[in-house]
Amino acid sequence: MKNALILIIIWLTITGIAFVVIKRLLIPNFDNRLDSFKKIRVERLSNNTILSGESFTGILNLLGKFSMPVDAWQSSKIKIRLLNAGLHGEKSILIYYASKTFFTLIIPAASFIYSYKQGHTISNAFLLATALAIVGYIIPDLMLNYKIRKRQTALINSFPDALDLVRICVDTGLGLDAAISRVGDEVRIVSPILAEEFEQLSIELRAGSSRDNALTNLAIRTGIKDIEALVAMLKQANRFGTNVTESLHVFAEDLRAKRKVRSQELAAKIPVKISIPIILCIFPALFVVIIGPAIISLFNTLQNTGNPLGK
Repeated sequence: MKNALILIIIWLTITGIAFVVIKRLLIPNFDNRLDSFKKIRVERLSNNTILSGESFTGILNLLGKFSMPVDAWQSSKIKIRLLNAGLHGEKSILIYYASKTFFTLIIPAASFIYSYKQGHTISNAFLLATALAIVGYIIPDLMLNYKIRKRQTALINSFPDALDLVRICVDTGLGLDAAISRVGDEVRIVSPILAEEFEQLSIELRAGSSRDNALTNLAIRTGIKDIEALVAMLKQANRFGTNVTESLHVFAEDLRAKRKVRSQELAAKIPVKISIPIILCIFPALFVVIIGPAIISLFNTLQNTGNPLGK
């Protein structure tokens, strides 16, 4: 039992370290490392970056090929999920599959070897390694789902206000492309995630991509139904020659109504959610405060009268 606890602690430690390393690799914090980069010569930094990048890519390819699916459509689904999480780098999919290999194969294999050397039977060591492999296989998906939910929640909360700004800009005479670019600059402080998506949309439009393709890419990157509905509406307006201003007015009103209904639903769920901690935390203490003195007085009375039930 003691050895099993030690193995679990070791596995949790390695998992935490790997999580931090993967997070650092996926979302590098360049601002915190800027001072250290300035102290190194440009030539040496470039050479080290190239060598480390090549070695890192080789490790990712070596680990990722064990988990990389053969079917291309499965890889496409993962790429879309990575885009929904805001991971647009070319190595994101390699890091994802390499992490699945690391958590599913390497850590369980190390735990199996360690358990066997500690004197455990092969069956016990195999069971522990299997449990770690199952948990390790799920960990990258849990991390990715958490990042997707966090990003989509931020987009959903900031999208209605940004759409109102786009509508106002279009009403004042700006074109739709210019309005999106202007709103992206304005909401950068309030919602950097939405500003990043608007900036990517503007870059695609300036690069010569059609508006329909750029809007479709926006819907794919975000994976939000409201944005998908907006994209479909704008594509239809562009195809059939409908006034974009009127379409934005109607869609903005519908979006505000949806946000109001969503807020009412969340408010209606609050009493149900509050009842659970009230029952588990407040009521027991309240019962002790109310009934406790009466029970103590009852026992004292029984002891004073010499009743054997009070013994």
